[in-house]
Amino acid sequence: MAEPYDLVVTAGTVITPERTFRDGGVAVRAGVIERVAPRGQLAEVPARERLDSPEGFLTPGLIDLHNQGVLGHDVWDSEPEDYAQWMRGLARFGVTSFQVTTTFERGRFPRVVELTRPYPGGAEALGIYLEGPFISQAKRGAIPPGLVSGPAPDLLEEILDVAEGKLRMMAVAPERPDARAVAERLQNAGVRVAIGHTDATFEETQRFLPFASNVTHCYNAMRGFHHRDPGTVGAVLLAEGLPVELIADGVHVHPAALQLALRLKGVEAVSLVTDAIQAAGLPDGEFRSHRHGETIHIVNGESRLADGTLAGSTLTMDRAVRNMMKFAGSSLAEAVRMATLTPARAAGADGRKGALAPGKDADLALLSEEMLVVATVVGGRVVFRAPQVVEERRRWVR
Repeated sequence: MAEPYDLVVTAGTVITPERTFRDGGVAVRAGVIERVAPRGQLAEVPARERLDSPEGFLTPGLIDLHNQGVLGHDVWDSEPEDYAQWMRGLARFGVTSFQVTTTFERGRFPRVVELTRPYPGGAEALGIYLEGPFISQAKRGAIPPGLVSGPAPDLLEEILDVAEGKLRMMAVAPERPDARAVAERLQNAGVRVAIGHTDATFEETQRFLPFASNVTHCYNAMRGFHHRDPGTVGAVLLAEGLPVELIADGVHVHPAALQLALRLKGVEAVSLVTDAIQAAGLPDGEFRSHRHGETIHIVNGESRLADGTLAGSTLTMDRAVRNMMKFAGSSLAEAVRMATLTPARAAGADGRKGALAPGKDADLALLSEEMLVVATVVGGRVVFRAPQVVEERRRWVR
């Protein structure tokens, strides 16, 4: 008799996302997808554990390139158990991998590096994503002014040294006099450069494009588009193949702007991200930031400082998928691709993430017919299962 699979997961619709088909699923062994097949074939194979959403959807695990926290926990926590709760919390929303996103602060950065080690039972940290310190003071958003650096090559070497190879992406403002030197050093160190938190002109951005492999939350914290001054936004939207991040919460980016970016870039170059903070997934209220003690006001799901500045978001990745269908007219398969394969490629992780295919990591999201998360699988392990939670979430999901 054949050795049982560790796990078989089936659903009414399977989105790989290279193709979509009805009544199928995957068989998993040793943390890896071994087989993608119709439901009838998988019903006949022995398995130690089974999951099924008969009218729902099976997709690759969602990938959040840009996440700072969720459900009361974030990158500024100080205890390992808090980190573990953060990663378990992400799994509640179908996220199986993410980039630990923060700003550079010398005293705390070694703790951030610790976040990239495995915490069983939750989403996998792919590495660190730094917003700065080589950014524009004028477009720093909610980043404290003291965390924006002047030209300082020694500081970059310090960051790379402390990061111990865990730094995967960094936002850089193209208009800075040190931007090219910073980008070249990052590329040599294997770090992907993102255009972000920038007041660069159209021309300055265009000159920087050869160094860029991503755009930090497109439209937000960057020089906008004007018909006589296309700005950063005009340059990155016209840059063929350059991936852009979009925060599809209906607050950071107008639905029409989401549609515009999608039409210009295509699903192959749009990564849905949350830029979520600790308040994500929680009700409205006031939160004391773990970072510097600022009070963050959450009203109707909007996260703002006292002066009205947007401070991250309360978006979750499953809602981002639903929102792209609602706001931008994306099909389910297109929205899933923007939350799985496209960000996997942007992060350089598509060799093992972002698709349901033999040999890929068994990172899976099982959704109900309402597209709420029923179960999440990371590396072949069921890390979240929510039959009753789905019912509870119907009442507050936005």
